[in-house]
Amino acid sequence: MPSSRPAVKIKNGGMEKDTKKKKEGETTITTPTATTTSNNIIIEPQQPFTLNPKTWKCWAHSIHGRRCTSFVKIRNGEPIPVPYCDKHLSSGDGALKVVNHGLLGKCLIARYTLPSKYRLVYHGPRGKCHNCYKEDRAISFYPPNSKSGKNKDPNNGNKTNVTNNYNGVLNPDGTGCMVQFSSCPGPNERQNMRSTFNYWGKRNGNYGGLEFKTIEVIPQNAQLCFWYGPGWWSARGVKRLDVGTVKHPAPLRVLVCNNQAKKNSEKDTTNVTNGKKQKAKKKTKSATGTSVGSTTARKKRKVAA
Repeated sequence: MPSSRPAVKIKNGGMEKDTKKKKEGETTITTPTATTTSNNIIIEPQQPFTLNPKTWKCWAHSIHGRRCTSFVKIRNGEPIPVPYCDKHLSSGDGALKVVNHGLLGKCLIARYTLPSKYRLVYHGPRGKCHNCYKEDRAISFYPPNSKSGKNKDPNNGNKTNVTNNYNGVLNPDGTGCMVQFSSCPGPNERQNMRSTFNYWGKRNGNYGGLEFKTIEVIPQNAQLCFWYGPGWWSARGVKRLDVGTVKHPAPLRVLVCNNQAKKNSEKDTTNVTNGKKQKAKKKTKSATGTSVGSTTARKKRKVAA
């Protein structure tokens, strides 16, 4: 790697103060503290990859929640590699799990509770886009700048460079990419992860990736969902459906949650009211039964006399 790249200092959780004077051109990275999930699994925060190889620690976790300790190497002359080591590039992130949906093929769920801003990668070989009438999970590829490793256009407000930058698609078929099985939320649901439009790879290269981040805490066994875009459905003539199940729920839209809470509240109120009415009815029957019984007994005594 070129020696002209700035040095990097890593602060542990932002708790330790750097008493040394910062040199000109030096970059400081603050590492956030680890997150403990409800499963008592400690998720080590994943830092974004920069041009400095010291930041290239694999993002994946094991099925038991341990962060991978391997560092990633350049594979195809790209400025910054896809943030998975070779093992997890082929096997996938252990924090995720692909399961049968039951109705819609397969879906992606959290193996254990994931924190907000957990980083994921949609990756695969670069190539041509397949016919949309065939099953495909390919995504468009907009390669980053070969020097900066970013695909931001400084001449356009530092926005993602998509103008005249399209370079085929990334096809995850046959790879360890697990994000390809993420569902698209239905009409009554919302996404809980999204693309950051941060790409890895190089123009006309063999392989590339796109960063995704969770935007909220995702409970264990819940689905990971992101919005495919309206064109995906219309191009394939497929009707958009809700994807959440009892076993593997998907996040509901706020309006749906409020309506459901209102229905549950009304149901609880109705049950309480009906319960009070039934208790009152039982008391009335009990009192009437005692009175009638006493009257009948007196009549029988008179007849016997």
